[in-house]
Amino acid sequence: MRKLLIRRFLLPHGCTVIPAIPALRDIQLLGQRMYRSLSDIPCHVDMVDVFRKAVHLPAIVDETIQLQIATLWTQLDVIDEAAGLSAKRHRAQRPATIELVSLV
Repeated sequence: MRKLLIRRFLLPHGCTVIPAIPALRDIQLLGQRMYRSLSDIPCHVDMVDVFRKAVHLPAIVDETIQLQIATLWTQLDVIDEAAGLSAKRHRAQRPATIELVSLV
């Protein structure tokens, strides 16, 4: 599972990884509590790394913008043109607020 590999890489490098998985909550994964949404996380989030199908990106982009999270990173082949345009429009209006990163 790619998300576990990335989490295992980030943790020993000083990163705090907070999973937000809509179907799960009040469960621990690699010592980190899981939350149902980004809005449920009780601290500031610097970056969102998306491991979900592209159909979920519009809502994730909207929540990322609402919470003023600086970076949204999608995985290979996880693309939603409308969500990407929304993030780019928001960035154009507020250049210091969101960076959309997608490995294509």
